[in-house]
Amino acid sequence: MILYRFKCHFIDTLKPLYKKENPSESPADLSAKELRKHQRSARDSRRNRLFDRRWKTTLGHPGLQQYVPLIEALGREGMSEDESGPETEHVARSEVPDRVNSDGQKQYAILRYAWRNDPVIIPILRTIDLITLSRKFGSTGRPERGNWTHVRLPTARVSTRTTIQRRPTNTYLPSFLETLTDHQKEDLKMLDPVPVPSISSELKAEASRFKHVKGRPI
Repeated sequence: MILYRFKCHFIDTLKPLYKKENPSESPADLSAKELRKHQRSARDSRRNRLFDRRWKTTLGHPGLQQYVPLIEALGREGMSEDESGPETEHVARSEVPDRVNSDGQKQYAILRYAWRNDPVIIPILRTIDLITLSRKFGSTGRPERGNWTHVRLPTARVSTRTTIQRRPTNTYLPSFLETLTDHQKEDLKMLDPVPVPSISSELKAEASRFKHVKGRPI
């Protein structure tokens, strides 16, 4: 019993105290690790909100409902992530001039996925995003109150996230699949293709009205 209590005391109290007094990592390493953790958390949160917006827009718009299977098949992990430079709540314009637009709004650089079939998927996602943006304007054409989507800028930068599994075959870029061995393709556990209807002229016209809007008008 005494030995058991000592072990419990060692695990619960002495060991954490020793690690605190004698850290195996330097303060700089710990700080860098916390920063990376914060960056990843911030990116995940924005990516989740992006999925939610797109999913709700496709569900609520009669012309976009045909893309619900695609959005659901991609899932949250299939949405491209983005970065803002320093992932902090407030960043001075002078610190990141290339991450702030002319209206002083923070911008986020999109990190593309090497595996995703963007030539097919991106036009659909951009149409959905523009129609989502259109709902932020009232009948008079004036911007309404509420949370607006963050400004996302396309880039050639590639995300470091690993290729995700169990997605429809046609959501993977054909040229990417050509670089894989048969064994690597099997590991992806690809699903049957998902329907990807062409974008109608009506949807294109509706979306094009808001191509010039990059964020909430000031």
